Amino acid sequence: MKVLLIFLFSFNIFAQSFTWFGTTHTLIKIGKDYLMFDPFITHPSPMDLVFRRNIKSDKKLVKKWLDKASVDKVDAIFVNHAHYDHVMDFGTILNMFKAKGYGSQSAINYALGENVPSSNLKVVTDQSQVIVGDHQITVLKGKHPAHILGKTFMDGKIKEPLKGPKTAWDMQKGESLVFFIKNNQGNIFFHPFANKSPYIKDYSKYKAKILFLGISKRSSTLDQIADIVRPTGAQIVIPIHYDNFFTPLKENPSEHLIANMDEWYKTFEKKIPEVKVIKPQIAKWISLE
Repeated sequence: MKVLLIFLFSFNIFAQSFTWFGTTHTLIKIGKDYLMFDPFITHPSPMDLVFRRNIKSDKKLVKKWLDKASVDKVDAIFVNHAHYDHVMDFGTILNMFKAKGYGSQSAINYALGENVPSSNLKVVTDQSQVIVGDHQITVLKGKHPAHILGKTFMDGKIKEPLKGPKTAWDMQKGESLVFFIKNNQGNIFFHPFANKSPYIKDYSKYKAKILFLGISKRSSTLDQIADIVRPTGAQIVIPIHYDNFFTPLKENPSEHLIANMDEWYKTFEKKIPEVKVIKPQIAKWISLE
């Protein structure tokens, strides 16, 4: 089966496809171009967070999971924000594939601390435009939801290259971003936050065939549909950031306690049955056609 998948992709039978590594870590193949988002395979334990233990990217573990998905190319990596669950393996994968990295100054400072050459990195912010192959990516400002009682943890900035040893608490959020990919096969909106951004005044300006949508911490599924799905005109929705990332990555991850995916699927089926929902699978390629 693995050999067959490699054969199919090499002949570009699936013009658009994606694979997922949990949380919001996604690799999207568009024609010959491979765009990765929020690289996070090395999962610190809850005790690492509680006791502020030093953590680092596990290069062998990263290679193991990328090999499971037969990943042999990454052209560009985009980071939504610089919390550990979005940036942990940014430097490792950038160096592994000599890819270009894009993110806030905080995300770039994280990568610089991981010895990524500055020539392979670029700071982007609201309305930045990035060209990768035949595709134009528009960077838009997002808003990270509060973690608890209105408070967002690690809410500052990484102000200089973050050299190890480091803890998850050193990985300060920085600016939050979402990404709109113009694509002649159907635009893609990578929106890992569950709620609309107050900085995007009109989501209808960003029509997209495919929407990657964060689920955890949503205000309500009905709000997601009204505020994001309908205005963008998405025909395919892929839910992300609903798994429990406090345990090691595995092929069948459990759901995050606050995800409530059963309600999400039922509401989508009832309110917008015309929209195709694709459930992602860990290290498995799925066609977006």
